[in-house]
Amino acid sequence: MVLGLFGQSWGGTLPPAPGAEVTLCPAGKEAQLVQEKMDSLRMRFLIVSQSGSSILHRLEQTVEASCQLGPAQEDLALWLDRLERELSLQGSCLGDRPSPLRTADREKFEQVLRSELAKVAQLNAHLEELGQVHLDAPAICSQLAALKLLSAEILHHHGLVERLMAIADPLLSLCPPELQEELQPLAQPLREQTERLLHQSSACGVRLERAQLLLAQYEDAYQELCPWLEETSRAAGQLSLNSISCEAFKEHQELVVSGRPLLNTSP
Repeated sequence: MVLGLFGQSWGGTLPPAPGAEVTLCPAGKEAQLVQEKMDSLRMRFLIVSQSGSSILHRLEQTVEASCQLGPAQEDLALWLDRLERELSLQGSCLGDRPSPLRTADREKFEQVLRSELAKVAQLNAHLEELGQVHLDAPAICSQLAALKLLSAEILHHHGLVERLMAIADPLLSLCPPELQEELQPLAQPLREQTERLLHQSSACGVRLERAQLLLAQYEDAYQELCPWLEETSRAAGQLSLNSISCEAFKEHQELVVSGRPLLNTSP
């Protein structure tokens, strides 16, 4: 009988103190418990490491893309800055009727929607070219380097489109009805295609890195198997149906069997 909180009796058993379950286990079970906890900690560490490297990779791409901004992209960013401020000011003035979008901004809005759709198509075509896997290590290395630059451009383009889509509905509401009907079918495809392009870029990188890894594993396996293949071929060339002996055939079979573990571990 154990006195619980507030002096009440409790007929159960006290839970073990933290870590006590290890000391209460038999030796074999204790080792298994420790191994399970180590595996859990290792898995958590891998997840955190992968998440951190992914975030760092995205930051590096963003910085690289910002260093490669052309005049057109800088102009678009400045235009978005101004419209975001103006729409924010209009939204804060309650009761005031929003002023129509200026003619220059309407034309710019239409031009941006069409040009960004064309840009998505251009980036997608370039990505498809880079996504073709060649079974050649230097070629894949070159592809990965080119993909790094392209992914940075895609990421920056995605950010601009996200900003544009955030103000697209308010801008459309300030346009004449006939222009709204013309531009509305452009906005949604731009959003969807840009999002899809970003995912395809990530998948392309994973695919190329996987191919690079498999080629490296193949090269390692080949280098390990090559001496055995040469020795086996040389021994087979010395065998003759007319002069073969049981001892020579047995040695040849043992040589062949010795290479099976290497074949089983090759990719």
